[in-house]
Order: sequence, then C-alpha cells, then structure tokens
Amino acid sequence: EPCERALAWLMTRDSDGDGLVEALTDSNTQGKSSDWIDIVWASGENALVNAELYYALTLWSEREALLGDTAKAATYSTAAAKLKASFVKATTDGGFWDATNGWFAYWRNKDGSVHGNNLVTPVNFCAIAYGLADSTQRQRILDTMEAKMRAENLFHWPLCFLPYAQGEGSDNTFPTYENGDIFLSWGEVAVRSYAGYNPSIAVDYVNRVLTQYRKDGLSYQRYLRNSQAGAGDDILAGNSMTVVGLFRDIYGVRPQWNRLMLDPHLTAALDGTQLTYPLRGQTYQLTLGTASSSASVDGFTASSPGPFAVNAASSLVSWYAGTSSQVALTIARQPLAAVTLAIQEWPLTTAGARRWSESGAASAGAAHTVSGLVAGASYTLKVDGTTVSTVVADSAGTVTFTQDIGATAQAIALEPV
Repeated sequence: EPCERALAWLMTRDSDGDGLVEALTDSNTQGKSSDWIDIVWASGENALVNAELYYALTLWSEREALLGDTAKAATYSTAAAKLKASFVKATTDGGFWDATNGWFAYWRNKDGSVHGNNLVTPVNFCAIAYGLADSTQRQRILDTMEAKMRAENLFHWPLCFLPYAQGEGSDNTFPTYENGDIFLSWGEVAVRSYAGYNPSIAVDYVNRVLTQYRKDGLSYQRYLRNSQAGAGDDILAGNSMTVVGLFRDIYGVRPQWNRLMLDPHLTAALDGTQLTYPLRGQTYQLTLGTASSSASVDGFTASSPGPFAVNAASSLVSWYAGTSSQVALTIARQPLAAVTLAIQEWPLTTAGARRWSESGAASAGAAHTVSGLVAGASYTLKVDGTTVSTVVADSAGTVTFTQDIGATAQAIALEPV
C-alpha cells in the first residue's frame, strides 16, 4: 500500500498532461537535485526519474493484472504508454531524444530548456534497460558509449561521458565525483542494456570489474576517472550491481513469484555454464547454452531454446513459454516421479503448433494440459508422428489430454487442424 500511494503521488506530478512527471524544482538555478545524482540540479521533467517511473508503472500494471484488478492494471499501463510516447520524442518536440547526438538528455526545465545533454549513463541505460528506447536509439547510444569507453580504456562506465554545462550542478570540474567519475551502482542496468544487443561487451566489463575486485575488493565509494584508482571510504553496496547483471542478464536467472525463469544472453565462452540455484526450499540445477538451456528440480528437467521457466510441485510439473507468467504446459505425475521435457517448437502467440518430447518414470494416463491456444479451435494430437486424437480448446484456450510417460522419449505434437 505505501508503494502504491507513492506511485499515485508521483503520477499527480504531471501538471501539463504530457505523461511526464515533474520534479519539485522548476529550474537548475534553484540548486537542488531530484534523484540519485545528488550534486546535479536536475529539475522540471527529469528523464531518469521518468524512466524509473515508467518501469514501476509497467511492473505495477502486471501485478494488478495478476491480482485480478483489470481496471487498475489498465490505469497503470495507460499511464506508462503516455509517458513513453512523450519521453522518446525529440528534444525539439518536448521529449528527451537528441537526434543530432544520438542519446537522451537528462532534463527539461519548466521553461522548456534542455539540460544534462552530456551523455549521462544512468539516464540512457535506464531508457534502454526499462524498454523506452527503440532498437535504433539503443544502437546509437551503445555504439557511441563503447567508442568512448575504448578511447579512454575505462574498466567500468562513468556517470557521464562529457562535462555538465556551467550551472547544471555544484561541481563543474570535469571529471570529478558525479560529474564524470566511475560509480559501480549502475552496472546492472548497463549490463542489461548491452545483454540484448551485444552480450560480449557486457561480459567484457563484468570481467574488468572482477579483475578490479581481485585487486582491491571494490572497497571504495567510487573510482576516479583519470587514474581509475579507488576513492572514498563510504563503500557503496551498489558496487555489486555489475555482477548482479551477470546473473540476471547474462546467465538470465530470474526468479519470479510462481516460477524460475531463464533468459540467458551468453557469449560462446559461456556456452554450457552450469549453476546450482536455491529458491524457495528447492535446489535447481541449471545448464545454460547459446542454443538451448535446461533446468532440473525435484526430478523434473526441462530444456528449451530461448527464454522459458519451470515450476515443480510434488504431483505437478509446469513449463512456461518465454517470459510469460501464464503456464503453457503442465503434466500430472506420481509424487516426485522423474519427468523430462525437451521443447522443440512453441510459439509465443496462440497460433501455430506445439512440439516437444517427453520421458521419465513410468506413468500411465498422465494428465497433460496445454494453455495459450486459440479458444474453440481444434487440434490434432500426434505421438511419434501418429495421430492419436483430435482435441478442442475450451473458452480459455486450454486443452487437456492423457498420455502415458515411459523411459523412452516420445515425440508429441499438438497441431492446429
């Protein structure tokens, strides 16, 4: 409830109705910050705050939908869409996108003047990681950043690449502190931004951070831009965030409320990575691959290309397609009996065929439920290429059938008639 109240209050900060919320200050001349970068006087419509709000709105909308409050879910998703539409507009049209430089500016004063147009990394990484930037914008931003990183041979991304203009913050000496030094707290959104575009770049910087850790334990508040030496004894917990990005965005291990999801973005060198992952009293054995990954827990093993998720209860195992929170396939089993699934084809829409193979401990007449189909449509059920029956999806787009499970893998297909 407190979080929802805070979100509702933030949404009231849009005085001009463009979907972008405004800070409590109208101009940087008032000399007050409005976000994590506390010596920079971001005012008016703040791109970093709005990017974070956009992410919060999308997440909250999803959760309201899960709780069955479709009205609230629609309110938040509509607000997010409106915010995004304004955010990505050109700076000349009231947005943050600087089409000439190819990056997002930091803020717009109430008078419409644009500030922080110096390639501020948290602003641009959040715009990418949280889904505001399109693919062309992402490419321009990240390519520019990487060229600048290589030119300076930095081991981690700085808070900004270029100096703030006079009067935009309390320290106009560049690079000094939050005007150009290196803070590791933004490493996860940086890794997330690169993971879906060029994971090898993200992995390179993860390795650079690990090298630095072996040197000094990352036992500093920040790193100086010119020397890359550690500075400040008030150590920030955010120094771990680049490694968080390794697990969340490169390995793609993302625990969810009802499942463990895998969405890896691996380099060739990381193909075949194996992890043991504890979650809610269960222990998952994960094998991550560039072509296919697998997860095993309590006798249930599922493998699939692309992102997927699993959940295993004593008498029911579940597989989820992509990043969806809605289960795609469930199989009833004898308590903790072995079940192995290998997904070959599973569209992320209601159209198309579903194909997989399965094997495990002998189980006669195991109930199978496939969801996410076209409501009322007919499907041919095939086992090892032989038609077994025709089934019809119910009004929820679900079919249920029974099929024996045995030690020898069977190829199963559910094809639209």
